[in-house]
Amino acid sequence: METIIQKKPVWLKIIRWTARILALLIIIIILLMLTGESIGSSSHKINLSGRDFLLLSLWGITLIGLGIGILREGLGGLISLVSTLSHIIILSSEGVGNLKSFYVFLVPSILYLMYWYFNKTIKVKANSAAN
Repeated sequence: METIIQKKPVWLKIIRWTARILALLIIIIILLMLTGESIGSSSHKINLSGRDFLLLSLWGITLIGLGIGILREGLGGLISLVSTLSHIIILSSEGVGNLKSFYVFLVPSILYLMYWYFNKTIKVKANSAAN
């Protein structure tokens, strides 16, 4: 039985590392923002509605998906993409304008999914060429 080791193309590695770096930057920035908000005065009373809990949960799921994507690109990309799109859909259905900043969160998710798809396609081609 012959084992074929195929090197990944450079462009595929660039997609993967770009997604990873962007995801880590987003996670770090959001965690810094949360830390900064929690350091403030403890006299803040927070009254969150069900909608607020849903939106904050979607943020958390997005961050978890971005983190998972570092090791499992397909799964992490799908989780973060669905969560971010859900967040955008909810806010746009409420008439919240200027959601352009949320589209930044879609970039690493899409790059993760692109890497996963092309990596899988290259492996399938290599296996079929071996047979």
